[in-house]
Amino acid sequence: MREKILLIGPIPTELGSNDSGGVAIVVWNLAKSLMRRNKNVSIAATGRYFKGYQKREGIEIYGIGISIRALFVTIWNLLANLPVFKRISIKQGIKLLYSIYFLSYIRKKVDYDIIHVHHVINEIPRAAKLLGIRTKIVATIHSYHSIIMEESKQKIDQEKLMINAQMDCIDHLTHVSKSVRRQGRDLGIKWSCKDDVIYNGIELDKLKNISRTKNENFICFVGSLINRKGIFELINSFSLLDKSSLDLKIIGDGEFKKEVENVKNSQIQYHGILRNKEVIDLIGKSRALVVPSKSESFGLVYLEALSVGTPVIGYAAVLKEFKEYLDLDNKLNDWLIEYDYKEHDCNELKEKIRTVIKVKDKTNYKHQKEVITNLVRNNLSWDVVSNEYVKLYKGLSSG
Repeated sequence: MREKILLIGPIPTELGSNDSGGVAIVVWNLAKSLMRRNKNVSIAATGRYFKGYQKREGIEIYGIGISIRALFVTIWNLLANLPVFKRISIKQGIKLLYSIYFLSYIRKKVDYDIIHVHHVINEIPRAAKLLGIRTKIVATIHSYHSIIMEESKQKIDQEKLMINAQMDCIDHLTHVSKSVRRQGRDLGIKWSCKDDVIYNGIELDKLKNISRTKNENFICFVGSLINRKGIFELINSFSLLDKSSLDLKIIGDGEFKKEVENVKNSQIQYHGILRNKEVIDLIGKSRALVVPSKSESFGLVYLEALSVGTPVIGYAAVLKEFKEYLDLDNKLNDWLIEYDYKEHDCNELKEKIRTVIKVKDKTNYKHQKEVITNLVRNNLSWDVVSNEYVKLYKGLSSG
């Protein structure tokens, strides 16, 4: 039997969304890989996506729409479950009402055997329970940043309670890395269902021909322009370099966009948001990808860089995990240089940049490139990774 899978999560800008985050890319690439495995897959698009319906590459994509019936169901659920809403914050209550409406609307548009929701802060699992939906639910946690980035204890506690409430409503949990799973446990997140670590993958089709592009004399940053991504640590460290011919290209959007645009340094160029293939092309040409994050859930952009032969400086915990998973020997240490903001200051990051930009000048670069790109592509392509989800879905369907 072909399981009918409904993926719920954001989708990338190439599909008409305003979401440029990594989770959106993951949802879309997983959907395409599942289609290649002859799975019946559709997407319910959350976030900043406003189309009612479209079909791309055989995948049906549904956005939110107007429905009197869904509105009635939402109001009825609010009145019937007032004790639930009284226990949660106004912000969480609004999210839950939105998710009830969203699911009520979507369930009349598409049939499904399994719901696979990406993140749980959208309140989809609890909404499904309140609606009496008995479909098996898989939840993938990409990060716990909604807790980490809160500053007040009250809001942190509210966020933990909300996530734990979602965990009671799912049938199988996956984390995108061991470090994220460990972080969840350390934060006091609890789950009783079965759980796995299933890494995200890279889309090989987008990597064709990119690895043959000419190397140019710049390093690049790709990510959200927020404090957590270490954008200012990078800018300050880059300014300390005495290598006048080296440029820094910054790709992304976010809270500090204007501050980045206003940096008075002709060697620092801001490119805004680019399509994923354009981003990978720039990464392939660059000396190195430098994203000195203070927290990272998986680091998809790190893998994309390695897969096109570009070394990286990045969040220490994730790079350590990649080294272990890919079984890299000491000869390739310069390809994955760990950054820990608690231990490394701007001068130390500057020295790490000095080291990483030399990788592509080494006489054995071509050999090292072949080794590392093959390791990444053979172990972490979507067609490899999605097989883990296929087995998971099959187990839930037969269980």
